[in-house]
Amino acid sequence: MANVPTEKGKESNEEFRIPFEETKVLLEKGLIKEVKTKVEAKEVIKSITVEEADKQMSDEKADASIELDTVHKRRIGKKEIINIDTLSNNFDNGDEVTIEALIAKKLVPSKTGYVKLLARGTLDKKLIVCLNDYSLQAVKMIMLLGGQVKRIK
Repeated sequence: MANVPTEKGKESNEEFRIPFEETKVLLEKGLIKEVKTKVEAKEVIKSITVEEADKQMSDEKADASIELDTVHKRRIGKKEIINIDTLSNNFDNGDEVTIEALIAKKLVPSKTGYVKLLARGTLDKKLIVCLNDYSLQAVKMIMLLGGQVKRIK
């Protein structure tokens, strides 16, 4: 604006534009600052039942929250069913539940290749569950406690 002749009280028809610059460039020039804040998560839900999970999350949201497991490979073997209360009783907070972990804990037979998780009982832990199939109620329970649900393909 210093290069444009202006007079006090008079309008100017000059157009002033600032060229676009990426955030990284503006940070480097010191024109903007990056502010980092620390947010502490409060665990609101300590345990959850099927009924509570159904009230708090829709089936559509539960179905959309299932991730694809790209780490664990599909196994060949028998199909088994396990319930959420069994996981709650046999795994610790933050554990990863896989078919291999279930076999190691002798919760399913060693020849198991496919496991479906059902929602009987109460869940009181945040778990990362990587299995073949789930009831939507089981997905809701895991997600509402801050866990992850991954489907092995």
